[in-house]
Amino acid sequence: MVWRVRLWIRLIAVAVGAVLVVLGRYGNTTQYWGGDPGGWAGFLIVYAALVWLLAFRPRLELDDDGWVTMRNPLGVHRFQAKEVRGFGFATLGLAVQLASGFRPVTWIFQDTMA
Repeated sequence: MVWRVRLWIRLIAVAVGAVLVVLGRYGNTTQYWGGDPGGWAGFLIVYAALVWLLAFRPRLELDDDGWVTMRNPLGVHRFQAKEVRGFGFATLGLAVQLASGFRPVTWIFQDTMA
């Protein structure tokens, strides 16, 4: 079983990127980068990397063997499901309390109602 960032969040991120590409192609955007079109291209590359890191890379996966894999933008945590002692919302997402005392956080489940 795999949980990922919601589809509508991914679609918005891609749509904003598409609008930025169109603006870069047909708009007069180079004036904001000192007349350098390479600055605009660099911005688009950084934007694409951030979208990949924040919207497409994070996921929470539960294997048939009982292993849980938390993949966040900059790290991966892997542990046995039987090690879980509790969970609750943290600042960046869902925090899982393990028997070892370690408390990894997954970005997939956000407390958006708070």
